[in-house]
Amino acid sequence: MRLLWIAIGLGIIGLQFLLSSFKNPYLGGIIPFIYIIATIYIALHFDIFSNTSDSLYYLLFVTIGFIILMAEWVSGRNKFSEKQNKELRKMKSKDI
Repeated sequence: MRLLWIAIGLGIIGLQFLLSSFKNPYLGGIIPFIYIIATIYIALHFDIFSNTSDSLYYLLFVTIGFIILMAEWVSGRNKFSEKQNKELRKMKSKDI
């Protein structure tokens, strides 16, 4: 069961990178937005903040997850930019 959750997590990170590498930069914001909404729902629904140690672990988990998603967004945007610059250089070289 743990392997399934790892595979799902890696799939979400891969999807985040893929969506971030498209022309529209807002596509890369879909998964982090869903992540934030889901974590707020979980925190309110399961009363995470009633216990101090649980709330610290939860906040650490949420922060690390959000940082990973944002790192993938930046990486995808950099890949898109590199691809765009490569195409621009190719067009300039054929123009000469």
